[in-house]
Amino acid sequence: MRAKGITPTVIAGDQPAWRDWLLGKGAAVVDARDPHPHEAVTSAIAAQGLGARPWRVIATTASALAQAAALAGPRATLTAYVDGAAPALPADVLAREVTVIGVAGPHPDLIVEAAAMCVKGEIDLAGGVAVDGGDATRATVIAR
Repeated sequence: MRAKGITPTVIAGDQPAWRDWLLGKGAAVVDARDPHPHEAVTSAIAAQGLGARPWRVIATTASALAQAAALAGPRATLTAYVDGAAPALPADVLAREVTVIGVAGPHPDLIVEAAAMCVKGEIDLAGGVAVDGGDATRATVIAR
């Protein structure tokens, strides 16, 4: 998204390290404890001059899925990575022609997409890699 000049807007919980990392990458961050997170997200998106509704929404927890579905604009894509049971989506998701993609877990096809995002600079792989014992051929990737 950043490659297209779009600032990702993220609703983040009370995790200061995660919030700081997102801000360091240029994302707009909305506090999940905000009493009106929907308004804060749409304001952050509208400030970019691209309309007020998100067109690509990603939910990474079951508790965030309903909120993500409500944020998805007309003909948006909602990707849900939910470990375990997912709540029912609001009925108006279909009326808004939202495409829903469910991701059950890590999939081998995502490796190619993640590699492409690293090449484009959308993922800071070097920032999350630690070399094991000084051996440059072995590394541990720390996923946040």
